[in-house]
Amino acid sequence: MGSRIGTLKISAKRIGISFEEYMKRISEGLKYCWKCKTWKIIEQFGIDKGRHDGHHALCQMCRRPRTGLPKFPTEQSLDKQARWAINHAVAAGRLAKASTLPCFDCGKAAKEYDHYKGYKKEHWFTIHAVCSSCHKKRTYSRYVRIGPNY
Repeated sequence: MGSRIGTLKISAKRIGISFEEYMKRISEGLKYCWKCKTWKIIEQFGIDKGRHDGHHALCQMCRRPRTGLPKFPTEQSLDKQARWAINHAVAAGRLAKASTLPCFDCGKAAKEYDHYKGYKKEHWFTIHAVCSSCHKKRTYSRYVRIGPNY
């Protein structure tokens, strides 16, 4: 990483203004939003303590999800949410680690949980502890029988 001055010079160059003009706008309490490409007052940016000025690079309007548009979660995002819920329950001690349980199918040591009813929210905790080979077999049989979006 470069110095703070060097970073500011690069930012000014990317916007297409001089370093002096860039610093003048910053001293006036303005910040450039990289998404909507406009200068706004710094209070319109959320807090981000990891950045040099302590504010997000995008204004709050650009960071806010659009309302009024239907949200259709993809199967992949449901998969991630379901995995997060299980991992969180294990970390909180509300659910046993899969490795401490026997495989539901073959009885060997389990390695992971299988969401055998799918990834819809109501089925996040409808799971079986299974070993890796049984999980692959289950996934393959579901994919062949039902299709990729079960």
